[in-house]
Amino acid sequence: MEPEIMRLDESVCVAEASHFVLEYQEALCLSRITWKRKPSSLEYRHAITYWLEHLKKNKVERTLFNNSHAGLISDEDVAWSEYYIKNLLPKTNLRKSASVVSNNILQRMLIRNMYAERKPIYFQMEFFSEEQQAYHWLTSPS
Repeated sequence: MEPEIMRLDESVCVAEASHFVLEYQEALCLSRITWKRKPSSLEYRHAITYWLEHLKKNKVERTLFNNSHAGLISDEDVAWSEYYIKNLLPKTNLRKSASVVSNNILQRMLIRNMYAERKPIYFQMEFFSEEQQAYHWLTSPS
C-alpha cells in the first residue's frame, strides 16, 4: 500500500513516479523529494539525477528528503551518491538540506555517513524524525 503524501502548500509537482514525488515551492526556493517505497537501484539513481538537474535548473536553496519509506540502499548506490555529494552538489545553490529518516537505526547511520565525509561543508544538513520539524527548520531564518 502506497503511503499518503501530503502536498506542500503552494508547491508544484515537478515529477512523480511509482517510487517518488518531487515538489517545488518557488517562493521559498525549496524542493521536496518523498520516497513512496524502497526504490530499486535504477529507480534511486533516476530520481536523484532528476532531483539534481532540478536543483541546478531552478537554483534551489533548500531541500527536504523524506526517506521514511525508502528503506536501505545498496553499497554501490551509497558510493554513487557520495560522488554526487562531493562533486556536484557544491556547484549548486543549495544552502540547507533536511532529511527525514525512519526509526530504522541502519538507515539513519547510512544517510549520515554519506554526508559525513563531505569536506568542505557547502550547506547545512540536519536530520529529523518528523517532516514538520524538518520543514520548520528549512524555512526558518539561518
